[in-house]
Amino acid sequence: MEYIKRGVEPTLLKDNKIKWTKSWVDFYEEKKDKDGGLIKDKKPNDSHWLNDKVRFALILTFKNNCGYCGCSRPTPRRETDSKISPRGHVDHYRAKAIHPRLTYEWTNYIWSCESCNTEKGEFDNPEYPILNPCDLKDCNQLEFIIDTGEYCLANNQKPYDLRFKNTDISTMLNAKEISVQRRNRVKTFKSFFNTISTLLKVGQNKLCEPLINQHIRSIKDDLEDHNFYFLIQKEQKLLREKYPEVTRLLECNGI
Repeated sequence: MEYIKRGVEPTLLKDNKIKWTKSWVDFYEEKKDKDGGLIKDKKPNDSHWLNDKVRFALILTFKNNCGYCGCSRPTPRRETDSKISPRGHVDHYRAKAIHPRLTYEWTNYIWSCESCNTEKGEFDNPEYPILNPCDLKDCNQLEFIIDTGEYCLANNQKPYDLRFKNTDISTMLNAKEISVQRRNRVKTFKSFFNTISTLLKVGQNKLCEPLINQHIRSIKDDLEDHNFYFLIQKEQKLLREKYPEVTRLLECNGI
């Protein structure tokens, strides 16, 4: 899980969320009539978070990446694509059933893959909620382990130890298949920088030039691949600092 800076709230949501939220609050929060009897409203059937103006703004913020595990999802073509499992979902970070007042809060939306969305379901621990990819403090508690492709806690301190445990259980953050993909993606990306640096140290050599150009193209292609986008962007920043000679070469090639 990498930090993702949330984009601007869509105007459609901002202008209508109070009106849209009322029926959800009425359904989930207990109301009584004048005689003390419990009034139960019909469950709302609206899902305005799937409106393209809302959903595509969220996709833009998350670069098509699942906020929890980082996998890239195909871009939906239209609102009805929400039913197609390989495409992403608008996940309510805090569950609607427990926090109905957040049903149409922009800050409560996380772009999520099918697997994480299903695994998380309606899970919501009021005291120890799962980590939030749009909360910098939450993300700073995590450390990426390149040898395994998994995330662990940088410091095993409360309450983050329990929040991390809930995140690990309730999402696909450290699922084996995803961790392997993540590890391989980062290792391959790092190898391009390391190889170019090694070849540059050889000096002016016509045999090296084609290999250097090949790896420059590979870096460019990798940066255009949005799978684990935010992790790769973080690694790129570190690698550019570590290999200034490679950075200069990339800049000369418009990268």
